Amino acid sequence: MLYLESMLITIAALRAENADLKEKLSVDSKNSSKPPSADFKKHKKLKNEIKKKSGKKQGAQPGHKGVSRQLESIDKVNNIIDCKPSSYCICSGDIIYNTNHSKHQVYDIDNKNSLFLNEYRVFKGYCQTCRRSYIGELPAELDNTILGPTLKAVLVTLVSDFKLSKRDIKSLLKLFYNLDISVGTVSNSEAIVSKALKQPYTNLSEKAKEQDNLNADETRHYEKSKIGWAWVATNDKLTLLMMDKSRGQKAARKLLGENFAGILTTDRYCAYNIVDSLQRQLCWAHITRDFIKIAQRDSDAGKTGDELLFHQNKIFYYWNKYKSGVINFIQLGKAIEIIKKSLKPCLSNAISCSHKRTSGTCKNILKYFESLFTFTKHEGIEPTNNHGERQIRKYVIYRKLSYGTQSASGSRFIERIFSISATCKQQAKNTINYIKKSIINYNSGLPPPELLVS
Repeated sequence: MLYLESMLITIAALRAENADLKEKLSVDSKNSSKPPSADFKKHKKLKNEIKKKSGKKQGAQPGHKGVSRQLESIDKVNNIIDCKPSSYCICSGDIIYNTNHSKHQVYDIDNKNSLFLNEYRVFKGYCQTCRRSYIGELPAELDNTILGPTLKAVLVTLVSDFKLSKRDIKSLLKLFYNLDISVGTVSNSEAIVSKALKQPYTNLSEKAKEQDNLNADETRHYEKSKIGWAWVATNDKLTLLMMDKSRGQKAARKLLGENFAGILTTDRYCAYNIVDSLQRQLCWAHITRDFIKIAQRDSDAGKTGDELLFHQNKIFYYWNKYKSGVINFIQLGKAIEIIKKSLKPCLSNAISCSHKRTSGTCKNILKYFESLFTFTKHEGIEPTNNHGERQIRKYVIYRKLSYGTQSASGSRFIERIFSISATCKQQAKNTINYIKKSIINYNSGLPPPELLVS
């Protein structure tokens, strides 16, 4: 008898293990957070050799011969601008200009999207009376690089809106404008734009913390192959992307502030518990995936899942009627309240289910039960986090194409350019014009242009 009981226990354990393994095999984008692209099995290619690290730093190695850009011939220059110092010295003496001058050439794009080349001739001089030396200056809106503000703005927009790599941008400029620049020039331009967008990004971050409602989400970010996290906070007015090494509550506070007072729509990830449950709207798309997963299980768990999906379908039936204008917000609340009274006992009964994962999932959902229905108490709140996921997906596509960033400064550039670009679209602003103005103001020592319409 003891042997038989032991065998029965072993069989039960094996059955449970088999059920879990079957469930793992059936995980797809419909019943989990996996993307649709992961629904098909993908096999990694075997590597015949493992490449060893050289131990050398990135970039040019000792002995590398530098390459400097040669000035274009005068026949390729569209405009010549003389940059001379003042005509009078502080002692009121006349300034005599030297005949020799330095040249600085800048490529840019005009209103017709045509490339032009300006040559700035910087003159030196000295006071005829006190012999004080003087030197002309480039226009305040320019820096010492070969690309003008508009071309820089176009270049970085190719990163945020079209997910192009530095080499792709280099090739595109060569193809469209016959402009041959180096990858280093692209990288330097990104660094300059990043500095110009630092203050607008900081202002945007502070504005995000003051919003009445936000959608938030997070995904992996790789910085020099080390895993970190990209966080997004967004609504219909703005989008803020933030890179951080942590996925914990410390990073969530950095994103949302210490005392976020609005309504926050997210999944059930615990980092967002810094916001009171009465201010939370949990994503019903994630809840639906859990219900589908439960319904695909055997015996009493599957029956529970079918019942849960029945209630979920009713909730979205009334939500869709509200969105189409068939019922008003008050009628929506009354209809959902009736469904809540049936759904809660269903979840409570599922806790005693023989399937441990079903029991655990339903217990967790019950813990946040009221947060599932915040959308019925505050008009304008959606029952899903689809907006947040759509906004962060733009970065996910970039990450898959670029494999992340190679430095902390690279991460700062990506979070700034993606945030500014997305918010410009939401504010009906021309992204290129806004970035161009930001560059000009930064170089001129002026405050950045307004991003958000008050």
